Amino acid sequence: MSVFEALSLALGFGMFILALVTLVLLLIKKN
Repeated sequence: MSVFEALSLALGFGMFILALVTLVLLLIKKN
């Protein structure tokens, strides 16, 4: 696995976590 692959994987995972956290926060604010 190259450095670029690892970096893009980490970035994609970070974006996924960020979207998940944002979604959860919005759901909490709604209720």
